[in-house]
Amino acid sequence: MCECSNEEDKEALYWICFALWQSYQFRQHLIGSVILYIRKKEMFNLVRDSLVKCQTKLELFQKSLILMKTVNEKDHHFQYLSATLKKIKREVARDLVR
Repeated sequence: MCECSNEEDKEALYWICFALWQSYQFRQHLIGSVILYIRKKEMFNLVRDSLVKCQTKLELFQKSLILMKTVNEKDHHFQYLSATLKKIKREVARDLVR
């Protein structure tokens, strides 16, 4: 759990964590044989290091953030379309065998 001074910092922190997850940066730090988890200190260090990198390349970070949001929105839209197509296919198959 962490606290941010404003909504903009909170959103930036969310997307940094999302990017770390999507790029499998957490994977090498996961421990546990059945239930995987990451130690709090390692998580803190990963996020802190990423924040420092993003602050030194602020313009690139902002452009990448816009692109990440766009790609994520498209991904959610395609997942919705895929689920809808599966439902349609199931209904057509039901009508076919009735």
